[in-house]
Amino acid sequence: PVERLDVGVEYTRIHRWTYSYYNNFRFQRSTNRGSVIGHFMGQDGDAVFVDAIWESVGGYRLTGLFSHRREGDTTLDTPYPKDTPTNFGYRYEKVPHGIVELTTTGGTLIETPPWRGLYVTAGVFAQSVTNRGNTHTASDLDLQARLELDWHLPVAF
Repeated sequence: PVERLDVGVEYTRIHRWTYSYYNNFRFQRSTNRGSVIGHFMGQDGDAVFVDAIWESVGGYRLTGLFSHRREGDTTLDTPYPKDTPTNFGYRYEKVPHGIVELTTTGGTLIETPPWRGLYVTAGVFAQSVTNRGNTHTASDLDLQARLELDWHLPVAF
């Protein structure tokens, strides 16, 4: 059974000033066609992502997902400090900074093997968010159930 198990882990940390470029230019030099270049998380945060997928001999697939993300209150509009020490102050600044938004998500999916072109996926997810919007708030807990039907029709050209 272990040979049919795949596990993945990713840790990402993005510094506070990754997309800032002093007060005159800000993040303008780190964009492409108006979109910020880089990781989807933006700046001033870190996260760990874990996934595990196990597939049975019969073709059923069980997937477990977990993520824990911390996001600080630095945004693209936060003015870059002019009086930074050497090395742009990276060693001295805590990441994430300020009031930290914490998001923890976990869930599981069960996928069936195809039956006459029909794939069925069912899952449950839970997400907890504390300090939403980088303001002192209590935790919110959201629960979600998912049912997906995907029918693949054979088409010949």
